[in-house]
Amino acid sequence: MPKGSRKRIILLVICLIIIVPIILYIVAPRPIVKRLIGLQRKAAKLTVKSVVVGDHTIVYSEGGTGGREMGRWGDGVMGRRINREMG
Repeated sequence: MPKGSRKRIILLVICLIIIVPIILYIVAPRPIVKRLIGLQRKAAKLTVKSVVVGDHTIVYSEGGTGGREMGRWGDGVMGRRINREMG
């Protein structure tokens, strides 16, 4: 096999690895996003539940391990710095 054709094959494979996911995301984003959210829920041990209130359906996740709250000031590097400055 000549060197030039080997380089072409490697370049083609690299391009396919980059281009195919982009095309899939453009053509069918909903199934991809639903699958990713499902994987995150499974990793967090959450179950999807829903409640009907009047003519509205409210869907929510329930379960988990009861870890730290994610929305408070102490999360992340920026939060730690702000907490130190504020006292």
